[in-house]
Amino acid sequence: PPLSTIRQNFDDIGRIAMEKLVERMANPDAPAEPVHVPVDYIARGSVAAPTSSKAKIHLTA
Repeated sequence: PPLSTIRQNFDDIGRIAMEKLVERMANPDAPAEPVHVPVDYIARGSVAAPTSSKAKIHLTA
């Protein structure tokens, strides 16, 4: 079946990376901060309901 996937906006990722690089160059002693870039989850044919109540699905991006 077609696999489920994550769609990432590489233009946004590149833009944010450059912004963070310029910020780091201007202030090298600033603490590192996590960056969260939204993604789209594309459910395809490989998605199915859990086979038992104990089954867990963990999604992270």
